[in-house]
This record gives sequence, C-alpha cells and structure tokens, in this order.
Amino acid sequence: MKILLTLYIAMHDSPVYLTAQHLHKLQRILISTIPIYPSPSTSTFPTLHITPKDFLRRLLFKLKEHSIDISTVRLYGGAASYVLISDSDFAYRDIDIVIQIKTALSSELKTTLFSKSI
Repeated sequence: MKILLTLYIAMHDSPVYLTAQHLHKLQRILISTIPIYPSPSTSTFPTLHITPKDFLRRLLFKLKEHSIDISTVRLYGGAASYVLISDSDFAYRDIDIVIQIKTALSSELKTTLFSKSI
C-alpha cells in the first residue's frame, strides 16, 4: 500500500508541492525509529519503538479492511515545517498526522475499531 502525505502548514490550508530535498527530509521522518516511553516513567510498561511509515501503513490497512474511505493523510505542525524550511538548526518535537475520512462512522463501527488492537 502506497502512502501519500500532503503537507499543510498551520494557518495555511493549501497543499504544498515538494522538491526532491523536501521528499528526502519527509522520508527521513517517516523511516526514523521513534521511542514511545511509558508514562509515568516508573511504569512497568516497555518503551515502544515504532516507525511512522509502518504505523501508518498498518493503520491505513485496518481502516481499509473496515471499508473506511480515506480522504487525505496530512502532516501538520513542526514536522511539516521541518520538511519545508531549509534552516538546518530547526528541530521538530513531534509528528502531527491527521487522517481525514470521507464518511462519518457509525457508533457500532467506532466501538469495533477502537476496542481492538491494531
């Protein structure tokens, strides 16, 4: 399954066309491993290590499996700014991804989707 992300900048809701340099930076974000630490840190839960690309691929597959049509997948915030600006000192702190679906979900489907692990 191919993942296509549209970058949207905060306060500017139009798509941005990416150069080869932008695509390279976006790819680095999507394939980097991100640790997710338990909260509180004294918890017995393990630290998870995920890659955004794998997470998105699995999430989008599950949505499709439940016949949920996806309208867009958008990258917002600091990570989107990081991709678009050329300042090498700029760092992002999180990855904000918004998945828009075409139709509203029934309460039964919401219960089914969010009660199982993906």
